[in-house]
Amino acid sequence: MDRYRRHTMAKIPQQTQVPAAPVPVVIAGALVNGKENYLTIGAYGIMSIQPPVVYISSMKAHYTNTGIKETGYFSINVPPAELVRETDYCGLVSGRETDKSCVFTAFYGEKRLAPMVQECPINAVCRLTKTVELPNNDVFIAEGVP
Repeated sequence: MDRYRRHTMAKIPQQTQVPAAPVPVVIAGALVNGKENYLTIGAYGIMSIQPPVVYISSMKAHYTNTGIKETGYFSINVPPAELVRETDYCGLVSGRETDKSCVFTAFYGEKRLAPMVQECPINAVCRLTKTVELPNNDVFIAEGVP
């Protein structure tokens, strides 16, 4: 074991930011002022399987946050590789200035709580249960809606 310890590299001190790694993105869908809007999200995850609890983290300035806070619902949509251009577009352009409702084909569950993306193979509607306000982001914690 000693021979391995001698050859380890010195630790690099941490910078003020966390290490980043490539992660898949999701598309969050929400109704904002009664209109479908979509936002590309890279900071999301599953917090619990039973009950199903997820989170998304979105910069406070994003237009979609307004709809999530007003309605209490959003959708999570997992885009296939074929939607890379549309997914990128939804992360670059604000719904405040641009109508993103026509980027995807919207569909709804029975209760019409949040728009989902027909072109995505995986979709879920989520009910907001808690908002954690960070200095620059809103973290939306939500339960999956059956």
